[in-house]
Amino acid sequence: MKKNFQYIFLFCASVIFCVLLFEFTARFFIKPSPECYGILFNHIELPPFTLKITPREHAYSDKPADNMIVDGKKITNGDLLGIFHPDIAGYAPKENAVSRNGWWQSNNLGARSPTDIAKSIPLGKQRVIIFGESFTDCVAVPGNETWPFFLNNKSKNVEFLNFGVGGYDMGQCLLRYETIRKKVDYDIAMLVFVPGADLPREINVLRQIQGWPNASFMPRFIVEDNQLKLIKSPYKAYDDFYRENKNQFSVRLKEHLRAYDRLYFSLKYESPPFWGESILYKLLARLVYTYQNKTLWRDIMMPKSEAMAISLKIFEKMNEGVKHDGKKFVLVVLPESGGLSRYNKDHKFQQHRDEMVSSIEKEGIICIDLMKDLSAMSPEQLDRAYDGVHYGPKANKIIAEILWRKLKDLKLLY
Repeated sequence: MKKNFQYIFLFCASVIFCVLLFEFTARFFIKPSPECYGILFNHIELPPFTLKITPREHAYSDKPADNMIVDGKKITNGDLLGIFHPDIAGYAPKENAVSRNGWWQSNNLGARSPTDIAKSIPLGKQRVIIFGESFTDCVAVPGNETWPFFLNNKSKNVEFLNFGVGGYDMGQCLLRYETIRKKVDYDIAMLVFVPGADLPREINVLRQIQGWPNASFMPRFIVEDNQLKLIKSPYKAYDDFYRENKNQFSVRLKEHLRAYDRLYFSLKYESPPFWGESILYKLLARLVYTYQNKTLWRDIMMPKSEAMAISLKIFEKMNEGVKHDGKKFVLVVLPESGGLSRYNKDHKFQQHRDEMVSSIEKEGIICIDLMKDLSAMSPEQLDRAYDGVHYGPKANKIIAEILWRKLKDLKLLY
């Protein structure tokens, strides 16, 4: 018995010695980093990671956009992204605003257009109001190179109004629709869904996690008792949010993030006292949140994922609102530019995406999926915007052509 105890003691002592030796030695191979605790062996980033929160003025619309010069003009954030004010949706386009070089311009209702809108529909015309995020607003190209602009040139009998807002998720689009429907008559409401961009936003409230240093703290929806419930920001204004969290995250912020932000992995951004200083703990924490992140992204398009469940409820809610107005609702599923080649090469991705679209159609929603049409195009046909991410003018013209044809085929336009 005494011998067994000695073996156990020696084993435990050896383990403790090895752990302490590792902890001591590993620290010589850690380089400091402003992004995280440090980098081990030149490539392993150790938690906790730092989320940067900057003063709001850094996002001012007249600030030059990374020294971008086009046709001899210094392009601004306002030219690329738009000009905004606080709103129930977090933020919304400022009405009757024009960016410095005129790339982005809004009318009396905040639609991306130089022409004001009357509440009533012009005699003999159809009116389509379009909602979506940056791929609808068409950020990083001038207003006359967007696909809603090209649609407007298709016929004098149809008026397309672009209420897209860069950075929105589908929940924010629903909130914007609820505001706009009271101000303008319409025949068709179109919602543009970009799964790769929108699904993670549906379960995220702190956009800094996605690399936006001065983004607003966003509201989001959850599904509770099979109904949508709006979760508002705990802060009235960005300045309040910045002041409380500029040095370190407050208890209030951490509690809100743990409850409502699925991209906020506490093991990645928080460090417990004592154990949190251990390099071994940091490596184990890294393994866990890396697995959590991979699982989230792997399943995000599945109908039973939280992001898709919320999105489906949003589509259903907007469809009900449009039907209540006696109008027609159409959902457009637009692939992000980076997802086109993956659809052709990755069979599992293709299967998941097709199942996602089928789950939407099962809800009785008119759905136009542009994936097959756009993935059949050559890369030369689908150019990029000035930011290298969104669609450029040639691609936007193609999107307008496809949408026009499909809307006509569905007999939604006369």
